[in-house]
Formats: sequence, C-alpha cells, structure tokens
Amino acid sequence: MALRDINLVPEPFLLKRLLLRHAVIWGVVYSIAAAILVASYVHYMSSAMPKRTAAISEEQARRQLARIITEINIKNEEIERLAFVRHVSIAFGTSEIMGRLAEIMDAKTWLTKISLHDNKDETYRIVIAGLSYSNARLGSTIRSLTADPYFEDVVLRDTVEVKSNREISGTSERIVQFTVEARVVAK
Repeated sequence: MALRDINLVPEPFLLKRLLLRHAVIWGVVYSIAAAILVASYVHYMSSAMPKRTAAISEEQARRQLARIITEINIKNEEIERLAFVRHVSIAFGTSEIMGRLAEIMDAKTWLTKISLHDNKDETYRIVIAGLSYSNARLGSTIRSLTADPYFEDVVLRDTVEVKSNREISGTSERIVQFTVEARVVAK
C-alpha cells in the first residue's frame, strides 16, 4: 500500500507533487524539442545553404558597377541604332532605297554590305561595300549613283583588286572590292 492510499499525506501536497512532476516532464520534453530545432537549424545553415562569400570590397563593387553601366550603355546604343533604322525606314522607305540601288547596280557589280548612318545634321549617310568584275564597271555604277537624285556626295572610299575563288577557263579571275559612301536625300 502506498502512502496515498492511507491518506497520511495531505491532498494539497500530492497535487503539488503531481503538478511539479508534470512541469518537469513537459519542461524536459520541450527543452529536447527546442534543442533539436536549434541543432537542425544550425546544421541546415552550415551545410545545406550555399556558403556565403565575404562582403565584397569597395573596388570590386566599383568594377561590378562599371561593368553594369557599360552593359547598359551598350543596350542604349543598340536601342538608339534600332530607333534610327526605324526612323530611316519610315522617313525614306528602306525598300525604296533598296529598289533604287537595284536599278543602279551594273549586272557585273554586286553588293556585300549596306549600312545607314545618322549624321548630326538630320541627314543620313549610306555606306555600300561590294565587288565588281572591273574598275570600268565600278566607274559606271558610281556614275549611276551620282546621277540618281536619291543620293548626293557620292564618294569612292577605297578599292582593292583581289583574286577570285572561281577560275574561268583555267586562269584565276581578278575582281575589284570597293566601298562607296553617299548622302541619302529624301525626295
């Protein structure tokens, strides 16, 4: 028989002991749970999360900022170039320029590159690069460009005679590589 059964221990003392036992048991359970949570958090932060680098130095931050600014400037230049191309195609009609060039070009002269550039005085400069079978045919093409009302200030920038990759009747053929600049005039 236990002391409780004999009723020699007063009931308030028994309730106090029961309450103390529950408090100790649940306190230990909560402490173990809290310790497990803290340990798992520390383990997660130390191994599962990627290692964080130390704070970057001021010089590294400036280099990164300079790189980002350079990228932004490149993007802005590209946007300006595309806006210019759009403006030229609306103002002058790119297909109209191409049509005029197609009419002017000699049958033995062909273009390899055409680019439009914006001048500061609201006019546009066209740079034409290409190949021709002879200087005479190139001269004919430049005379046609000069005579066309769509183009002004036609200038032959450079010519280079190069060996062709094709061979005609056993001899290698020479062709003339050229670059011409002109101002595009809206008509």
